[in-house]
Amino acid sequence: MKKTLLDKNWQMQMGNSDKSYACSVPCSMYHTLIKYDVIPDPSYRENEKEAFKYSEQDCTFSTKFPYSVSDEQHVFLCFDGIDTLAEIVLNGETIAHTDNMHRRWRFDVTRKLQAENSLTVKISSPLKYIAEKQAQHPLWGVNSTVEGFPHIRKSHYMFGWDWGMKLPDMGIWRDVYLECWSTGRIQEVQYLQEHEADLVTLTVKPAFECDSDSLKWTFALYDPDGEEFFREEMHPVSDKSISMTIANPELWWANGYGKPNLYTAVILLTDAAGNALDSRTEKI
Repeated sequence: MKKTLLDKNWQMQMGNSDKSYACSVPCSMYHTLIKYDVIPDPSYRENEKEAFKYSEQDCTFSTKFPYSVSDEQHVFLCFDGIDTLAEIVLNGETIAHTDNMHRRWRFDVTRKLQAENSLTVKISSPLKYIAEKQAQHPLWGVNSTVEGFPHIRKSHYMFGWDWGMKLPDMGIWRDVYLECWSTGRIQEVQYLQEHEADLVTLTVKPAFECDSDSLKWTFALYDPDGEEFFREEMHPVSDKSISMTIANPELWWANGYGKPNLYTAVILLTDAAGNALDSRTEKI
């Protein structure tokens, strides 16, 4: 699998303004406005009140990127984090809408890319959205927050707290990239641990997206010192899980109580001939 980051060379615009500001992902409306001295530091004195008004506007993030046709059979446009209410436009075509800051998004663009591409993320004002929803169906809140904030899947601290400002931001807060693959890829891996006295049972549950049932996967586990602790080779993708026991595990401890030990888990997906297609490495 090939991953191509699209984090550079973005432009932000406010509302219907023609003025644009260069930025790179991760980027947000308030961060960009502060960077270009459009607004003063909202945390100083009562600047928050003036800055708050910008959240009543929509904003747009846009970029251009090249694409070379390859042998990859599947191409997905991936956003690891959009804040929050967005319309995604690729080469003039709306391909998706998002409404949740707390998840990743993947969109099949296999037949939508060109040699030169334009990508626009139009983000709607969270304040206008929650005001409309609150008028339709009032929800309980607290006095230190913006009324109606529970209507949106967005970090609620942005709407105020007893310790925080009311600055509901907008932006692209995690990576944007093209994910290109053929034959198969690793979708996700779940690690389940059952702890007993001086013993841990570890269950590994990978999920794959495959064009063929002949693919295989290998799992390896390395101890906190980097020494290989466990390995199982060439499971068919139809095998949904494997389990192992770890005697006297080196546990993770909080600061002051011991070492923050972590094991390294590696999954490799291969074709029937053993050629690598995808891999994933995580600390557990």
